[in-house]
Amino acid sequence: MRIKQLLTAILFLAAFSGTVSAQENIQATDTPQLTYLLFKFAGSSYNGRDVDSKAVSNFFLTNSECVKSVTSYSKCCNGRTDFYLGNETTGGKLEFKLQTDYVTNVSSVDIFAIQFTNSAGIPCEATLSFNDSDPVEITDRVDGISRSTTADYGCYTFPVDPSTPLSTIKLESSKRVRIYRMDFNLANTLSIDEIDAEQEATEEYYDLNGTKINSNHLQPGHIYIVRRGSHASKIVITN
Repeated sequence: MRIKQLLTAILFLAAFSGTVSAQENIQATDTPQLTYLLFKFAGSSYNGRDVDSKAVSNFFLTNSECVKSVTSYSKCCNGRTDFYLGNETTGGKLEFKLQTDYVTNVSSVDIFAIQFTNSAGIPCEATLSFNDSDPVEITDRVDGISRSTTADYGCYTFPVDPSTPLSTIKLESSKRVRIYRMDFNLANTLSIDEIDAEQEATEEYYDLNGTKINSNHLQPGHIYIVRRGSHASKIVITN
């Protein structure tokens, strides 16, 4: 079994789930922090609903208090189990600003997304960009419509300039992309002594619900968080 490192030396925030016990709670601080955004979906009773206004609640289901305003959007839809950006033939766009208290330095952003597949089972071969980055092809796809965790989606990491506070976010797709969640990896600097201490710390593994996992029980194809001291990285287990 080989562990492929996706991110290194980021501050772990236990915002992946509110079910982490007091003993295992590794949240760094009670100060408002930018952690993640869960995109709004319509629910099982809807086939899809086009977004018809800039109300923040139309776009985000969890942690919407981080968002100050939606400045522009096009071809956005609340799908049954996730958020649609674009359609089968045309790209979509979503741009929004963060609340002042949540503007901070970020080293990278993880976007959990899958391809849109039409009724014939054909993927639309869409790309996604973050803040005018080079387009990234969305290659992951999932059979069926029941999805409830980030482990069901491909994780696409977009680097961010850590020297400039992130205040505005713009997502653009070439065709329809199905997005579930966006995680923010905060930038962090350490002294030499702190770096030495981090390197000597024992690694601990957690699933995306914040539950501690024995390293011998890591499953292929799953995303985990490995913590060393006060820092952590996201990893995916491959065969």
